[in-house]
Amino acid sequence: MTSTDPIAPAPTYRLRTWRVASVAGFDARSAYVERFWLPILGPSTTFLLRLLAAALERDGEGARLDAADAARALGLGGRPGRHAPFQRALRRACDFNLLARQPAAEGAALELLVRRVVPAVPARLVERLPEQLRRAHAALERSGTRSLTPDARTHADRLARTLVAIGEQRDAVVDQLVAWRVDPHLALRVASAASARGTRSDQ
Repeated sequence: MTSTDPIAPAPTYRLRTWRVASVAGFDARSAYVERFWLPILGPSTTFLLRLLAAALERDGEGARLDAADAARALGLGGRPGRHAPFQRALRRACDFNLLARQPAAEGAALELLVRRVVPAVPARLVERLPEQLRRAHAALERSGTRSLTPDARTHADRLARTLVAIGEQRDAVVDQLVAWRVDPHLALRVASAASARGTRSDQ
């Protein structure tokens, strides 16, 4: 059960991946998110999502986030309080269903559920984009392209590691990457490597 109520200020948050029925979308650190979500979310919230995704990839489920350190890393200052820039960025991510609060036991660190795979910008929000970006997004949809990252292997590897981290098995990862127009041979290589790394980290 999740809640999108405003997130209360806390010195530390515990991070977990927000698991949804469909994993279709884009890595939170992808060029797609930077190009098309940033004008909607604003830079603070966009880079907050990048920071949270990186923390989960680096430290795994249950990673702890020091709020003051994270705020300073994003250039938002360490000022605490409900109206601090860092808190506003958290709430904005919640407003767009990219972050949610998970009820925690009394005395435990507040848990944040993070969308590490971000969905495509909905049509109603695409209309908010500048005309040049609206045209670019329409062209992207027509072409069926699923990645704007210049280095295809790096992007595919990052997607594979994200999918493995949220519990997908190798074959499912391959299928999803191919659905995102990743070359099938590349999809198999990066999915196998990501699954092997996931298996080693569990031992």
